[in-house]
Amino acid sequence: MGLDVTVVVVDWRRLEDTPPGRRLALLECALDEDADRCRCGARCADGRCDGGAGCWDCPDCADPDAGWIPPRAAGQPWYLAYEFTLTCGSFKPHFWAGERWEELRDAPAAHRVRGALDAFLAGLLWVPPGEEDTPEPLLAAVPDRPGAPLLVSAAPTAVAPRADAWRRAAPHLTDLRAPFDARPARPNSWMETYEEFARLVGEWGEVVTAAEHRGWGVVGLGR
Repeated sequence: MGLDVTVVVVDWRRLEDTPPGRRLALLECALDEDADRCRCGARCADGRCDGGAGCWDCPDCADPDAGWIPPRAAGQPWYLAYEFTLTCGSFKPHFWAGERWEELRDAPAAHRVRGALDAFLAGLLWVPPGEEDTPEPLLAAVPDRPGAPLLVSAAPTAVAPRADAWRRAAPHLTDLRAPFDARPARPNSWMETYEEFARLVGEWGEVVTAAEHRGWGVVGLGR
């Protein structure tokens, strides 16, 4: 089935008030309680949505309700999960979006958007050349555990500049259409069209903007 990812915006103070060894576990437990909110998990298990390119063609994954999913627990929410459209929860589309940006960022048509999109995607979908993807210090003390790697972590102080970068990048995202169209076709591959890339990156823009509005951070947990 491959690696899935659950992306949440989270009240960083709640994590700060939790002992270091329990921070990710706190979030995992909360998400496990919400597990039946997933509109695709059971369907993915039947073989139609096996983590390959067919996931994009699965009619059950084209869920008009994809987006923010409030916690089931009563009380003031301290996190919100986001369901990306047409990904079936898989991490593969996110990984390949980063790969496509690495391929296209040097294209002449990308010059207006390159600086802003570099700043936005770094640490979310893409690791800049020569750099390492390191977790936020608040979560760095918690080692990755089998089944629950930490794929994305951005404290509120890191969210704000990313949100600003997204506002600068979004108006020029269409500059990437021509480079995408000029790429050799690769049947049955991920992120092969500008529309797929722009949709996923735009949804990340929604996540980061919402986190900035609340003063929260962003976490992506492998599942």
